[in-house]
Amino acid sequence: MNERTFRRVGAVSGGAFVVLSVLSTFLYPYPPAIDSDPAAILEWAHPHRVGIQAGMVLGAFTGALFVVFVAPLRNRIDAAGDRALGSLLYGSGIAFAAVYVLGVIPLGTLVFMEGQPGGFGDGAVVRLLFDLNWTMFAPAMALGVVFLLSTGIAIVRTEVFSPLLGWASIGVSVPVALLVYISLTFSSNHGGAWTVIGWVGFIGKLAVILWMSLAMARQPKNVNQTSAGAREDT
Repeated sequence: MNERTFRRVGAVSGGAFVVLSVLSTFLYPYPPAIDSDPAAILEWAHPHRVGIQAGMVLGAFTGALFVVFVAPLRNRIDAAGDRALGSLLYGSGIAFAAVYVLGVIPLGTLVFMEGQPGGFGDGAVVRLLFDLNWTMFAPAMALGVVFLLSTGIAIVRTEVFSPLLGWASIGVSVPVALLVYISLTFSSNHGGAWTVIGWVGFIGKLAVILWMSLAMARQPKNVNQTSAGAREDT
C-alpha cells in the first residue's frame, strides 16, 4: 500500500471512529445515575438489552478503527520531522484504543448475564459491573489526554496541518483530563456544570479527531508522504 492510499484509509477510519462513537453512545437511553439502586439499573438494562449489546459491539469495532487512524497520522508527523512526538502519539493512541475496546466488557457482561436464565441474584455484582462501566473511562481518557497533547503540539510545531487544529487538540485535552477526575471520584450524581464538562470533553474529542481526519484526506497530492527519511536520527 502506498503512502497516499494509507493516508486515505486512515482518514476514512478516523471519520468512521467518530460516527461509530456517536452511534454506540446513543443506541440506548442514557444510563441511570451512578448511585442508582441495582434494581433500577436492571430495570433500565432489561428493556434495552438489544440496543446496549449493539452499542457494545460497535464500541469494540470503534476502538479497532482508531488503530488504523493513528498509524498514518504518525507517519505524517514523522515525515514532517518530529519523530519523538510521532512515537508518543502513536503509543498513546494504540493504548487508548486497547482500553477503549476493553471498556465495552462491563456493560456488555451486565446485559449478557441479565439475559440468561435466572438473571441476577446478587445486587453487588450488578453494582460492580455498572461502576466498572463508569470508572473505566478514566484510563481511556488519561491516554486520550496524552494523545491529544502530543498530536496537538506536533501539529503546532511542524504545521503539517493547520496550527489552529493543533491548538484545538491541546485545548480539548483539558476537559478530557477532567473526565479522569470525574470518573474516579464521583460515586454519586453531581450533574450541573460537571455534566456539561463531560459532554464538552466527549464532543470536543470527537470534533478534533474528525478535523484531523478531514485534514489528512485533504492533504495536497504533492506533499511528500515518505517517512523513511524522517525516521533517521537527527
